[in-house]
Amino acid sequence: DTDAGGGDGDTIAFHIGDAAGAGTTEMILRKNSYGTARLEFPDAFTNTFIGDKTGEHNSIGFDNTAIGNQAMHNNAGGNSNTVVGAHALFTNATGFGNVANGVYALYKNKHGNYQVAVGQGALYSAYIATDNVAIGKNALYSDSTGSHNVAIGSSALYSNVTNDDLVAVGDS
Repeated sequence: DTDAGGGDGDTIAFHIGDAAGAGTTEMILRKNSYGTARLEFPDAFTNTFIGDKTGEHNSIGFDNTAIGNQAMHNNAGGNSNTVVGAHALFTNATGFGNVANGVYALYKNKHGNYQVAVGQGALYSAYIATDNVAIGKNALYSDSTGSHNVAIGSSALYSNVTNDDLVAVGDS
């Protein structure tokens, strides 16, 4: 539908569902008063998922933003995650407050919270780890349960699996 909800011709709404309106999903392209376009996804859980199979299994998770092929694919109830990159935070089930930016960043995270992974494969193996920061390709790659670590640089703390409270800068 064009001109949906505004009457000014600056809104395009896409409705996906059956003829009776059951199961209807909306996507709205709207121009604001400054002429800037924005794409809205009015979702009961305030999630934004963009990409093939992105957020596909989300059932009760809310306030998530995921962009990239299969990003947050298995998320069920994780909340307040921000994800950019193919397969990033792919396995997440209930983890919340995570930031993953890069292909396969936080890929195996299932229940870990408050982690920052920037770079391809950063915190790849994290499963239930919490409060880690990994910046750089494969930084904290093998970390599964270690928490409160900071790794900056390509492959920094690559082999750490369970240790906590480590800081590394550079390849280590």
